[in-house]
Amino acid sequence: MPRRAKEENGRILHPDYDYAYIKIRDTHYHTVVHDIARSTGIRADKTDPKSSAKALRQAMFKLEERVEDYKLSKKHPEQIVTPKYESQNNKNIVELASEYIRIRKHMNSVSEVTLRHLVSHFRVYFVENFSIEQTTEIRTMIVSIANNKNYSEATMKKHYKRLHAFFDWCIKAGYCTINPMAAVPLPHVPQNEIVFPTWEEFYSIIEYYKKGAYYNRFNHERDENIRFWRLLAMSGMRVGEAIKMKVEDIQAGGFSIDGKRQRHNEKKIRWFPTEIIPGMEELIVECVKNAQSDGRLWSWSYYQTPSLKWRNCIRDLKMDNNYTMHSLRRLAKWWWEVELGIPPHIANMLAGHSFAVRTKYHRTSTLDDLKQYIRTSGMRQE
Repeated sequence: MPRRAKEENGRILHPDYDYAYIKIRDTHYHTVVHDIARSTGIRADKTDPKSSAKALRQAMFKLEERVEDYKLSKKHPEQIVTPKYESQNNKNIVELASEYIRIRKHMNSVSEVTLRHLVSHFRVYFVENFSIEQTTEIRTMIVSIANNKNYSEATMKKHYKRLHAFFDWCIKAGYCTINPMAAVPLPHVPQNEIVFPTWEEFYSIIEYYKKGAYYNRFNHERDENIRFWRLLAMSGMRVGEAIKMKVEDIQAGGFSIDGKRQRHNEKKIRWFPTEIIPGMEELIVECVKNAQSDGRLWSWSYYQTPSLKWRNCIRDLKMDNNYTMHSLRRLAKWWWEVELGIPPHIANMLAGHSFAVRTKYHRTSTLDDLKQYIRTSGMRQE
């Protein structure tokens, strides 16, 4: 039998679950759920009260996630939703939702994060435990709840797609013949204008950050954040790709990138040669020189730290609020194509996406861009 958690030796108890708590070990927060301890990778910094409080919040959030994972692994359908109605003749949606999640977890077809999102979605939309054959009632319930939520079009579209996939699985499994979501049109997601900072704005952000208040007390953190921003602006990597980088990924002449995956357990590696981007080799050497003892390039495992500093600088400099760290990916592609003259198909290979994605989400070429490309590539009009 697992032992109930007690407030001793600096333990931080879970507010609702008696068998889970947080403890500090080797200067890091560890979660303990039913006597099983796991590291969070979050440093328990006691020197700075503000950073310490933020780290504790992150650790508590991690503890909550692992408690939910434990409940899910024990196959407690009541942990997903609280049924209010149960059919006597057909399987109800709560039972099928539990079975669906168990199968996805058992087959390891989705990540733990996606499983948690599925549980959250079922909790929101399945407030009435209808029979799977009550198609009209299920559709009315889902649409009514979605209309009463203050979700964006993109969020609703994502929810509808996951619910559609669930009911499609119910059809394939033989539980029903009609998908309730088939008659629900997907919300239209308006395409926002793509904006990104210029190199002059980028350097002004760095200079302002260097001169910011109290930053002279945290030179290591300041220099690390600047290296991270420079890497994003020069390599065009996604934020998550850059965070995952390790020293072992860097080889002579370039480095490998674990890119956006189709399946969470299948790596999608692409190669990035450093010699074609000016200053990239020197930046990589600097990153390796300041790498962590365990081989990670950064002292943090989440993007909150550099993102918070970035947003503060954008706000203080009164720049466009749409300038995020992900905007640096677009800055890099613009730089490659327009100023360095790298062909678009090569730039797309370096960035890790198809040409169709460039047309839809990234800035398309203008006449001046084409003229610049012709000049830099050595082409001449006949």
